[in-house]
Amino acid sequence: MKYLGIVFIFLGISFIGLSGLEKILIYLAYKGSNIQDIQVIKNLTPPYIWRITNYTFCFGFLIFLIGLGIYFSRELKRWWVI
Repeated sequence: MKYLGIVFIFLGISFIGLSGLEKILIYLAYKGSNIQDIQVIKNLTPPYIWRITNYTFCFGFLIFLIGLGIYFSRELKRWWVI
């Protein structure tokens, strides 16, 4: 069961990294315009594309937390059962 937790932790970290990569690619798409402010980039990017990066981050964080829960499930069971 611990290995499944490790897999979920790795997947969560991968999705979090993917969301960061997506935002970097969006930034690089506007780099030729000499835009330095993130708010300008968010205003120029269509909202549904910007939401994809946020959803990817939230999904990755959720998967990461589930992986931690699976990995530490025995210790969590001992704490809850008195």
